[in-house]
Amino acid sequence: PQSLEQNRSIVKLTLNRNQFKLFPDVIFSLTNLQILNLALNQIETIPETFCEMNKSVKLLALQHNQIHFLPNNIGMMENLILLDVTQNHIISVPSTIPACQKLRALFLSGNPLPSFPRDLLHLSKLQQLRLSSTQLSGVPPQLGLLTCLEELL
Repeated sequence: PQSLEQNRSIVKLTLNRNQFKLFPDVIFSLTNLQILNLALNQIETIPETFCEMNKSVKLLALQHNQIHFLPNNIGMMENLILLDVTQNHIISVPSTIPACQKLRALFLSGNPLPSFPRDLLHLSKLQQLRLSSTQLSGVPPQLGLLTCLEELL
């Protein structure tokens, strides 16, 4: 809706349990957005322009969609604290993820990850990492270097 596009003060937007296949265009104009919940839709991709234009997002909930990969420029989301992409089709994590230096929680459970994404070892402030129900056969011993890690599922 046009009125929503003109409201730049929106900081939280929940559009879960719909049938979106794409990110709604209105999201790109919400430059103060901090919390975005698009869970339980049919979204297939996260547009790279979203990462470029929505750097204020702190919580991004995209669980139970049809996403196959995270955008290569995800590292541009410098304020991201929680990323939940549980139950998608993600098989790898981009090497730019360590640029999300404020990331505290990363939920990758239920994705067909064939191997542990080594770039996660550079997320020094990570407190929660969820990797259950993936295709991992193990985790590297270097995981112990993540001294802030409190929860590993």
